[in-house]
Amino acid sequence: MLDEIPDIKGIDIAVHYNPASTVGGDFYNILKCHKGHAGFIIGDVSGKGLLSALFLVRFMREFQKISLCQETLTDIMKKTNEMVYNKTRNGTFITMVFMIYNPENRLLFYTNAGHPPPLLWNSDTGIFSWLNRASVPPLGISRDISIEIERIQLNPRDCLVLYTDGLVEARDNEGSLYGFKRLERVVRQAASGAKEIIEKIVEDLNSFNVSPKYRDDLTILTFCVKDEP
Repeated sequence: MLDEIPDIKGIDIAVHYNPASTVGGDFYNILKCHKGHAGFIIGDVSGKGLLSALFLVRFMREFQKISLCQETLTDIMKKTNEMVYNKTRNGTFITMVFMIYNPENRLLFYTNAGHPPPLLWNSDTGIFSWLNRASVPPLGISRDISIEIERIQLNPRDCLVLYTDGLVEARDNEGSLYGFKRLERVVRQAASGAKEIIEKIVEDLNSFNVSPKYRDDLTILTFCVKDEP
């Protein structure tokens, strides 16, 4: 995980990371790439406990060897999938969203390997959309996968909310699901800044009173496009 969020031109970034125990299966990264591009990664290793955490450590060590800022999203995901597939035979897999953002033209490219869909929200228009295209199976299930890439033109005050399933799959003591609709409603009530959105989500999740038996690792990564690039 990051000790410090990199300063990337034209966007406001915030992260909340809270493992359910001393070892967690969530991971994220924010990359400042060549030509001012930014890379955003969020993911989750299947299972819980020490074995998943140890697998995550090995995965992150190998993942750093892949040229995240130099290769295409297609090549990155194919190499990552092959690496995960070759490293495990016990049914462990990884869900992951990988995004590349160009601040100069505000173009976003993303692909999603079995992870909950990111939420795109514009605080000026109030328009929401779930980024549920460019979806492929989780990494490590099959050796060969076909990668899909989606391109989106972002606008000023657009905000992307990336998260792990510890948010939308949380349940209270009565078994009620936190869910996607509640997340939409909470983000709509938040201010337009990345930090403010995360604070609003975490505050609402705390008031939801998640049952201990449903508590999971929680990671939220948010970035907002500033008015001026």
